[in-house]
Parts: sequence; C-alpha cells; structure tokens
Amino acid sequence: MSYTASACIGLIAGKINFNVTAGTSETLPMQVFNACNNQTIYFNATARFGVITNVTTPKVTVSPADGTMGPSAPQFINITVSMPYNATPNTTWTGGVVVVEVSNLSAGGGASVQTGVIKRITAVAKAAPVNYLLYGAAGVAVIAIAGGGAYYFKFLRKGKKPARKAQAKRAARKRTAGRKAKGKRKTSRRRRR
Repeated sequence: MSYTASACIGLIAGKINFNVTAGTSETLPMQVFNACNNQTIYFNATARFGVITNVTTPKVTVSPADGTMGPSAPQFINITVSMPYNATPNTTWTGGVVVVEVSNLSAGGGASVQTGVIKRITAVAKAAPVNYLLYGAAGVAVIAIAGGGAYYFKFLRKGKKPARKAQAKRAARKRTAGRKAKGKRKTSRRRRR
C-alpha cells in the first residue's frame, strides 16, 4: 500500500452479556471513543448474531447506527436485543458489534481503507415468568360464578319454594274438601233412608 492509515477509533474493554426473557428486549451500552485529539471522525455501527439451525435468532439493533465523534470524544452506542416469543430457555447466541471509522482515504490501486473495532456480545434466552395475573383473573371469575350460584339458590330459589308449598297446600285442601263433601253427601243419603 502506498498510504498508511491510522485509526482514531478506540473501544472500552469489557464483556456485554444479555439475559433476555422470551418475548421481551434488553438494552445495554457500549462505549467507543475518538483517540485522535485533532480531528473529527465519522463512524458506522452494526451488530448481528450467529445463526443456530432451526432456531429463531434474536433481533439486535444499535443506536446510533452512524454519526460523528469530535476530537478526544467518547460515544455511547446502545445495543438492543429483542428475544423472540418462542425462544427456548438457556439457548445462547454469540455475535458482535462492529464500529467502523468511515474514511474517504484510499490505498494505492483504489482499495478503500476502513479501520474499526469489534466487541463480542452474547445473549441467553430466559424463560418467561408465570403470569400470576392471569391465574388471579381466573380465580376471581370462579369465585364470582360460585357466589352467584350460592345467591341464586339461597335467595331466589327460596322464594319459589313457598310458592310450590302453597300450591301443594291448595291441592291438598281441594282433595280434603272433596273428601269432606263426599262424606257429607253419604251421610245425608243415609239419614234420608
């Protein structure tokens, strides 16, 4: 190469490990910096995970994906991992975040020169917690149905029982009255004879 490129972009060391519950997302920061004290640099940032066969890969995004860093200035890049709903607990994905210094410099022969840094990231799927709110709502529904049934049998059916008893008493009176009437008829016939 007829031109020697010097990189101004640097990276703060440290691991970035995500523990993301299925169906949710998590955001963690990554810090890069401009090590040159006399120039502004432009950067692009991207991220991705390696693919696991027959498994849905989490979506990973970076923000900001591009921008500028002033001389000797730091830059925080937020990395967001969105875990799919069907993620199997304890599945681990490994990938990287690449931040490249954008330059219009070219080496002899027309090749463009880009320098940058890469940080390894991992994401582990966590099981979704039990939704106690759903169980609570079902419990309230069962209690409401049971309470409604108890109220019906205790108070509403109670009003029907006296009506049935009264109807039975009326029927019994009619039968008794009919028997008495028959008895009077027989007695009066005997007296006439």
